[in-house]
Amino acid sequence: MDTPIAWIMIAIVILLILGLIVAIISYKKKGKHEPDYRTFFTMGIIWLVFGIPMMIQDKGSSTFFILGLVFTAVGLLHKDKWKKPESLPKDKKSLIYVLLAAGIALMFALIGVYVYLK
Repeated sequence: MDTPIAWIMIAIVILLILGLIVAIISYKKKGKHEPDYRTFFTMGIIWLVFGIPMMIQDKGSSTFFILGLVFTAVGLLHKDKWKKPESLPKDKKSLIYVLLAAGIALMFALIGVYVYLK
């Protein structure tokens, strides 16, 4: 038990147990919480899109693709329980558009750097 890996595994188990205790206490205080199935659907689509190239690159590792299918299916099965999206004020919408454009520009710049260095 002198190896650092054993201590890391013990720490992970202790953190998981503490997390479970916090989740149980939180559940007891707040009661049952209905999940947002629209978010499940959105997350599933994102993981599907991310999982396809990962599956091709790893030649058989399809974890993200399968989880994307599961989240998408759960979201679609409960489509009648989707919550309505909240409307944002105009100033927040414009900020989101600016951040989205900056993120897309950064993504293309990083792809360009990757292609240039490769």
